[in-house]
Amino acid sequence: MAISDVERAADELIARYGRDASRFAEDWARELGEAGLIPDESRALLVLSAVERRLGRATATRM
Repeated sequence: MAISDVERAADELIARYGRDASRFAEDWARELGEAGLIPDESRALLVLSAVERRLGRATATRM
């Protein structure tokens, strides 16, 4: 997953869910992991981190 893909995914989640995007990013990352669509949790955390950075929040570590 390239950085541009991470940023694009973050932008899409924010556009779709607004300020709740970080909560949905966690759910989204979990679903992708369970479906085997991401090789490891760290890539999902990159997207979650990008969402929270864009929203001005601290990076979550609750996954």
